[in-house]
Amino acid sequence: MTTWTVQGFYGSQIQVEGGGSTLSVGSHFKLDPAWDYSTSRRTFVFTDDDANLSGDSNFMADEIGNDSNQHVDVYDASGTLLYSGQVYAEWSSTFTDPSGTTVHMYTLEIGGTIIGEVATSALTPGVTYQVSATPDESTGPLYSTLTSMSFDPDLVNTILGGDYNDSIAAGAGNDTINTGAGSDTIDGGTGNDSIQFGTGGDSVHGGTGDDYIDDYTGSTGYVYNDTIYGDAGNDTIYAGAGNDHVEGGDDNDTIYGEDGNDTILGGNGIDSIGGGNGDDSIDGGAGLDIILGDAGNDTIYGGDGADHLAGNAGNDLIYGDADGDHIYFEAGWGSDTVFGGATTTAGGIDLDVLDFTYFVGAGVSVTYTGWEDGTATQGTDSITFDNIEGFQGSAQADTVNAAADGSGLWMDGAAGNDSLVGGSGNDTIGGGTGDDTIYTGLGNDSATGGDGNDLIDDLAGVRAETYTNYVDAGAGNDTVFTGGGSDTILGGSGDDQLHGEAGNDSIDAGAGADTVDGGTGDDTIWAGADNDSVWGDAGNDLIYGEGGNDTLLGAAGNDTISGGSGSDQLLGGDDADTFLYYYGAGAGSIFGGEGGTDTDRVQLYGAAAQVTWSGWEYGTITYAGDTATHNFWEIEQFTGSDYADSFNATVALTGVTLDAGAGNDTILGSAYADSLTAGDGADTVQAGDGNDTIAAGNGDDFIDAGAANDSIDAGAGNDSIWGGAGDDTIVAGAGANWIAGGDGADLITGSTDAGADTVDGGAGNDTIAEGAGGDRITGGTGDDRITTGLGLDTIIMADGAGHDFITDFDVSPNGALTTDQLNVAGLHDGSSNPINVWDVSVTDDGLGNALLTFPDGTAVTLLGIAPATVQSPGMLHAMGVPCLVAGSRIATPRGPVPVEDLRPGDLVTVREGPPMPVLWIGTRRVTGPELAADSKLRPVEIKAGRLGNAAPVRLSPQHGIAVPGGVLARAGHLAATGWGGARVLNGVTRHPAGVLYLHLLLPRHALIQVEGLWVESFWPGPMGIAALDLAAKATLIRAIPALAGVVWAGAPVQKAYGPPVGRFLRRCQIDRAACANWSHITCDLTHSDGFMTEAARPHTAFTGLGNLG
Repeated sequence: MTTWTVQGFYGSQIQVEGGGSTLSVGSHFKLDPAWDYSTSRRTFVFTDDDANLSGDSNFMADEIGNDSNQHVDVYDASGTLLYSGQVYAEWSSTFTDPSGTTVHMYTLEIGGTIIGEVATSALTPGVTYQVSATPDESTGPLYSTLTSMSFDPDLVNTILGGDYNDSIAAGAGNDTINTGAGSDTIDGGTGNDSIQFGTGGDSVHGGTGDDYIDDYTGSTGYVYNDTIYGDAGNDTIYAGAGNDHVEGGDDNDTIYGEDGNDTILGGNGIDSIGGGNGDDSIDGGAGLDIILGDAGNDTIYGGDGADHLAGNAGNDLIYGDADGDHIYFEAGWGSDTVFGGATTTAGGIDLDVLDFTYFVGAGVSVTYTGWEDGTATQGTDSITFDNIEGFQGSAQADTVNAAADGSGLWMDGAAGNDSLVGGSGNDTIGGGTGDDTIYTGLGNDSATGGDGNDLIDDLAGVRAETYTNYVDAGAGNDTVFTGGGSDTILGGSGDDQLHGEAGNDSIDAGAGADTVDGGTGDDTIWAGADNDSVWGDAGNDLIYGEGGNDTLLGAAGNDTISGGSGSDQLLGGDDADTFLYYYGAGAGSIFGGEGGTDTDRVQLYGAAAQVTWSGWEYGTITYAGDTATHNFWEIEQFTGSDYADSFNATVALTGVTLDAGAGNDTILGSAYADSLTAGDGADTVQAGDGNDTIAAGNGDDFIDAGAANDSIDAGAGNDSIWGGAGDDTIVAGAGANWIAGGDGADLITGSTDAGADTVDGGAGNDTIAEGAGGDRITGGTGDDRITTGLGLDTIIMADGAGHDFITDFDVSPNGALTTDQLNVAGLHDGSSNPINVWDVSVTDDGLGNALLTFPDGTAVTLLGIAPATVQSPGMLHAMGVPCLVAGSRIATPRGPVPVEDLRPGDLVTVREGPPMPVLWIGTRRVTGPELAADSKLRPVEIKAGRLGNAAPVRLSPQHGIAVPGGVLARAGHLAATGWGGARVLNGVTRHPAGVLYLHLLLPRHALIQVEGLWVESFWPGPMGIAALDLAAKATLIRAIPALAGVVWAGAPVQKAYGPPVGRFLRRCQIDRAACANWSHITCDLTHSDGFMTEAARPHTAFTGLGNLG
């Protein structure tokens, strides 16, 4: 026995056209379109002893069968056994499938019960078949000829329809369907299907997926009205001839209506639709659609989105609908009516455009008759339009007149010599290539000429409008007029003529030899490359010549003009003009002009410049490293570069005004009233005569204001300032400054910070105010008023200085001295000797202020200080008036320094090695009664010139003076013997305050030089320490802590401090009565140690100063 398994179906799955269940010749039937192998199949398992499925002897008549050995088991799709028993073929039907194959279908029975059907070829669900025969075949088919049914809609299927009315449901998968003739119903299902629906009025659903749907291929001349739905997906649809209804559905579809009066709905998405021949109705739906009506009187709706629409030939009705659409026209477009639409979607713009880009032929003429509406014509073709905001021209000479429109249009003439007239709104107009004529009209317009020799004007014959226009003339020799308003003009390449007319215009002439007239208003003009001519006209214009040899005229107004590269002629015209002049420019000329508000200025850039005046407001300019010479006329002001500029106005015939800017500049002023600003940098300013105003800026400046009443602001830095003759006002600024007011009543303000100024008011009643530094102030002759400010200040006085007033002399203690000091080295008594404290008269000025009067009549009033505060000799000494040695100069590495000016830490010159610092300055007061009671305390004076000293030297009698042979002699011993003109000052006993001795302590005992004499420094031996009070002893120990044992316990001084500088002679060795002995001493000493200078006058060797007192 042999077994055969065949997949089939059963009777209820067969749909007979017209109803019923009986098939006869000519009957049409189909397998249920929803038949699915996985759910609908019936499985037949045959067992037989031969190879034939037999029927009975009277096929289709009896129900017994001839072969008792035929057996079958029948299962449904789930595997359930439905039937089992002897089987036979009850009847058969014969038909032909779409591929041309003859198919035999057999109905099976068991004991008179129909259990299903099998066939010799697989049937396609939904395909309609026509029965051609119902043969009586008792023998039946071979089992091997039976074919199992296998259609699964979830697989990728290839479906071939027949010539009848098929109903295809392809299901999932990328199916291929060709239904052929007949009015078919097709559902491609999901997947990217390819559907060819054939002849007949078919209904097609592409289903989900990117489907390709086409009409029957290979047949011509047929016309059927099909209904096609692309459904979701990016579908491609060819509807074929006939009045078709096509819906693309969602996503981005491509639809061709082809011949016939089609109705096409693009649906959502970016659709591309061609209506084809016929009077089509097309709606693009939402999305950025492309719609071509093609031939016929079409009705087109763009739908939402910025669509591209074209009716093509025929009298079309076009609606752009929402957002900005382009409506295209070609030659022979017919008589169209266009509604651009006035609404927008979110993010959209309402800019609907008549677009003639693809038009070939003569130019198009467009006339607006109102707000966004009008007509367009070309030959016999015409357009009536509404809600159209834009025009895109053809390649020919188009004409657009939008004068009647006020909405604000967009126009692009494209190629050709176009004539474009804007309306009263804010238009944007582009001429494109060609020699265009553009009138922008009223409104704030933007115009672009493009290539070609264009004429761009605001409004023909009208100049009163004040709207703001934007014009880009483009390439070519263009002519532009923009009228009133603040316009922007771009000349582009070519030799343009640009007229900004009224308003604050911005003009960029571009390349070419341009002629520019900015017109009235504050214009900004860039001349561009080549040799340009620019007229700024009235207004405060900004003009840049850029490249080429330009002629730039600012005309009336405060203009700013820059020539750029090239040999330029710069003319300011009337009013206050500024010329920007750069290094590297060719030899040019600057004419400032004299009309109006005449303050013309040149600003220098790029390198160090040399400006030289040759007369009244004229001269030359040169730059370092550049051979070009630039001439200027009628220039009242200069501003320098950031480099080291030089200005020479010495021969100028009027005062000059300049700001040299940064850099180390040199300025030579005129003989007239100059205004000179040096700027930052180490500048040199020599103002010359005239009432000059000088501002030096930051940096270490040198300023000579010259004669007349000058005003000087030196700025920060260590400045040197000479006011010269005249009543000058000087502000030194921060830094350590040197200031000389010169003759005249000067007002001097010194450093604003802690800088230590040196100030000399010079002749005249000066007012001097200093800052926080340690300043040295000389009022000079005249009755001066001085404010010292904070810091350790010194007032320097001299004979005949007048009566000065000091507003803030600080008498608070600074060690043994007051904070502020009086330097009276220049004051003398009636015998021409330097003054001392006893030469000073302290009285009340009548207002409670201390009035100090000196022997020659010079006086100083200390405002705010009572006479009792300063009248004691000790206080006067602390203030700087010396007791005995005023003006005695100590040799230092920086030159002779008055002893009263020395402070701890200052270096002094010593005979035995390099300079040493002063560690301590001590004082001892000896009163008049004490001096009267003890002659050994009285000071000794060495008269000037007696021992080679340049001035009188006064010292304590114990002080040692160096003598030849490396030994020391005490001053008292020299006075006792009469040598060197030494004498005791007995007159001091008449002064109750007595004397104040000063002591200078160095790191070791040494010889210091005062007025040419070598004398000892302070020696902290028992005698010296015994003469100190407790306060002095305490400060001595702070200076050298090792001396504490010497001071308090009498420890050996040499161990704590070091040895003395030399041996002292005894009095008997220099006694005048022992002259022979003295002579032996002097004759035995060397004359070559640098101390003995003349053997014939041995007294000259006694040059020195003892401990100062």
